[in-house]
Amino acid sequence: MEAAIKEIDPLTLKKGLDAGEIILIDVREHLEYEEEHISRAQLFPISHFEPRHLPDPAGKTLVFYCQMGRRSVNAATKWAKYAGVPEGFSMKGGLKYWKEQGLPTVTDNTASVKVEEQTYILSGIIILIALVLNQLFSDWFLIIPAAIAILLIVSGIAGHSYLSFLLSKLPWNR
Repeated sequence: MEAAIKEIDPLTLKKGLDAGEIILIDVREHLEYEEEHISRAQLFPISHFEPRHLPDPAGKTLVFYCQMGRRSVNAATKWAKYAGVPEGFSMKGGLKYWKEQGLPTVTDNTASVKVEEQTYILSGIIILIALVLNQLFSDWFLIIPAAIAILLIVSGIAGHSYLSFLLSKLPWNR
């Protein structure tokens, strides 16, 4: 039986956090968390998410969040299945919606170029180089922009960018 996932709106979540009734779990990647996160959120990236490593809720509610809400639903489902509970909880709309509601975040303004921006730049550079190589040498170089396009489509469907994940592992992003 699949667990039901209930979405909690940011204002209700904030009240529960302030009352000490909620443990907030951020399932975004490490660099995303460092750039901006909700105060008191604990980081458990979805890329290597293991429900057994989560804190014991001990009478509190575990609520998961990500940037827009897709990854957190996935994490809440995995946790509910692991814990054998009938429902899991995800913050509606993710961090984006939290900020739209005027709620505070913790930010690190020292990051020079965000991984997301690096992903756009690298994708563009790779495509441009491949197009030039196509014109100079062979039509086979068109495979490269096609591969980048497929990677971007799959990332959009999955709710997180595989290229961004790889870029986040580079030394200047640690």
